[in-house]
Amino acid sequence: MTTDACFNETATSIHEESNKDSMQGRSYPHLDPSIQALADGLNEDRAKRILSDITVYHPNFLGLLNEAEWMVREPRRSRARGIFVSANPGMGKTLLAKELALKFPLRNQSGGREQGSAKCAVQISMSGARQTKAILNRILEATGAPISKSVTVGDQEIAVAAHLRRLNCGVLILDEMQDLGGARVGEQVRVLEVIKYLMNELSLPVVALGTESATTPFKSDPHLAARFEVLSLPMWEVGDDLADFLRTFEQFLPLKEASDLGKESMQQLLVKKSGGITDGVLKCVRRAALWAIVEGGEKITMELIKRSSFMPDVASLLGDMADAA
Repeated sequence: MTTDACFNETATSIHEESNKDSMQGRSYPHLDPSIQALADGLNEDRAKRILSDITVYHPNFLGLLNEAEWMVREPRRSRARGIFVSANPGMGKTLLAKELALKFPLRNQSGGREQGSAKCAVQISMSGARQTKAILNRILEATGAPISKSVTVGDQEIAVAAHLRRLNCGVLILDEMQDLGGARVGEQVRVLEVIKYLMNELSLPVVALGTESATTPFKSDPHLAARFEVLSLPMWEVGDDLADFLRTFEQFLPLKEASDLGKESMQQLLVKKSGGITDGVLKCVRRAALWAIVEGGEKITMELIKRSSFMPDVASLLGDMADAA
């Protein structure tokens, strides 16, 4: 074989490999494998992914989830304990409640679950529920039990306790506890009495979640204050934890270029714009990612984070879909 023939054969091989790579799409090692193909997809599909729920766990969140799980799995105590998760709005309290509930699902809401079967979690939101009867009704509704309007609160307490016992409830999760602060003081006391009754009657651990102000009624009751440990989901600060959180989140944003969100300058700007609130941080990142697609740079920059107070024009990403909606 001549030298020219060798050269032509090699050139042909390189050309074929180049075409093959082009057909298969670029490689995006900065993205999670499940997202890489989407980076070459339609802009509207990438925008949908960026705006969808993306759950990223971090040490503080996992630590609280672990503590709550221990309460369920440890042997029942005559003096049940509780934890109060305190955090600002937007820090992930409700996500924590949902994740705990998913670990201990209600497999049978008809009341047919037998005593001694796997423990379950019962979760309710206290949002707008400022009366004892409303809260008891929400527990019954969450478990699929019938609700009677003609019974007294005392009878309702007994019915709730009996139903939770049949279900082998391992933890009661009370989200949005700050709404209790809007009730009259007398009603607040009655609600706290119901929580104590269920904890005593069933040796039932309780996980309550709310803002810092919601801890006040618990602290004012010496019995609950002794049982409940107040734990917090702190706001973000610049550091390794935030860097890891942002780097992980970036892996699920279908952009063609790496943004290096974990670098200190990016962290500082995001904390400044969001006040260190998780929802605010993610809102800035999502909006900046959309701008990165619209502008064509395919990566999040400091300038795009500064611009993240507003979304790009809908038509620039969704096109005909915006009209169809």
